[in-house]
Amino acid sequence: MLLQQTQIPHPPMRRQMLCLLCFRARVGGSSSDINISKRCIWEGIKCNEAGSITKISWVPFYSHFPGYTTYWVETNLRYINFTAFPILVHLNLSGMELKGRIPAQIGTLRKLTLLDLSNNVLSGALPSTLANLSQLPMLNVSHNYIRGIPAHIGSLEKLTHLYLSNNDLTGYLPSTLANLSQLTMLDISHNHISGGIPAHIANLEKLRKLELYKPPYRCPTKYTCQPF
Repeated sequence: MLLQQTQIPHPPMRRQMLCLLCFRARVGGSSSDINISKRCIWEGIKCNEAGSITKISWVPFYSHFPGYTTYWVETNLRYINFTAFPILVHLNLSGMELKGRIPAQIGTLRKLTLLDLSNNVLSGALPSTLANLSQLPMLNVSHNYIRGIPAHIGSLEKLTHLYLSNNDLTGYLPSTLANLSQLTMLDISHNHISGGIPAHIANLEKLRKLELYKPPYRCPTKYTCQPF
């Protein structure tokens, strides 16, 4: 891989580029003559005026590289150094066949307003460090193998949309979900949640859509509940 350096970015920004390129190599991509000075016009990448990355959206980001290939293999999310992206606000890594646990380091992305890790093969419990993402309104981890929701999720005070469907969730939903006062959409369909809808869900005054998986769930009348 050749990196054209006609304009060498500031060291932290160069670190961002190297992190992305190294991660891309791990998912089976191949490329040549990549000009890192043009990082901010790569598809799926957005930067601020200073040239620091604020958005990563995987699919177009992947396909834009010169000489890319559509062959890729499962890789682990831990190979992304999230500390290299301190002002990232949008992270979409949906459909990348990412495996393993969601690393605790993801909690360093404190400015995120969108986190989409859906349609992967991620496992284990959600990390408690998600509680650090205080600006996050949308979290999508659907279609994975997630097994647990930490009580700390109740700290995400700005969360409006939470997608947990098609995972391996078991037991009862944490009572701290009642702290998500801004939540309007909750999707827990296609899991193994025990019992009915917990009483504390009724405290979510802004919740209007609650997606479940078949009876015997009982839906409070003020919500739009859709069985799947």
